[in-house]
Amino acid sequence: MTYLLPLNKGEVIVMHMRTDAWSQVPKSKARSKIVTT
Repeated sequence: MTYLLPLNKGEVIVMHMRTDAWSQVPKSKARSKIVTT
């Protein structure tokens, strides 16, 4: 899966995460920021 994280500076971080790695992300904040492509 690929996740795009928009930063405050307008930059975009592309992260390839596994299912177990996804659990380490704050899901409450992640839902509003992360876009699945």
